[in-house]
Amino acid sequence: MKSISALAIVSIIAILLAIGLVYMVTKPPKITTTTTTIIEEKTYTITLTNIQYSTITHTYTIPPTTFTTTVPITITTIMTITTKIKEDLVVINPEIHTGAYIINNIPKEKTLSIRFTPINLGNKNITIRSSLIKATGAGLLNETPSEVVWYVGPSGFMMEEVDLSPSSMYYNEVSCRLVWIEGKSLDPSKVVLGGNYTVFVPYKIDGEERVLNFTVTLKEFGYGWKK
Repeated sequence: MKSISALAIVSIIAILLAIGLVYMVTKPPKITTTTTTIIEEKTYTITLTNIQYSTITHTYTIPPTTFTTTVPITITTIMTITTKIKEDLVVINPEIHTGAYIINNIPKEKTLSIRFTPINLGNKNITIRSSLIKATGAGLLNETPSEVVWYVGPSGFMMEEVDLSPSSMYYNEVSCRLVWIEGKSLDPSKVVLGGNYTVFVPYKIDGEERVLNFTVTLKEFGYGWKK
């Protein structure tokens, strides 16, 4: 009886193993799928109002005295842009300048600056963090600029995160100036005419991280500005 019971147990185990083997062979393989985000190309047409602030000087002569007055003026230009791109963020009016800070009418450290205007063409929420903006090019000792200054009209200010969303007061109203300063982040001896500088602007669009880049070419040496 014991031998019959043992044989029965062995038979049951063999049947279970056979069933498991058949299941493993016939079980459908697990399929892993990946999702690829395709950014569709879109066409935008926008109209920008560019307000430039300047002054005009009038000279008057009332014998025997001649005197001048300076009157502030504004020059308004309307610009329409039609572009076909894959992104909602673009850069317009990129410029590059060299010069020096002038303090008390005395030229100080030499500088290289890149200025651009970021434009949100769509209705998505876009933010740019100033500390993440970088650039590469001849003479730049650090990819990160010494200063990142934002402008609304003639007024400049420093801000860590700029909101370009449609609901923001800065929506399509700001420009950005990046500055590299001699002795901190710039070697002026390596800056040459014709040099190309590529700027990388990381940003978030509806929470998704992306990077916009553009290139500017140095075409002339400048004179600097007062600080």
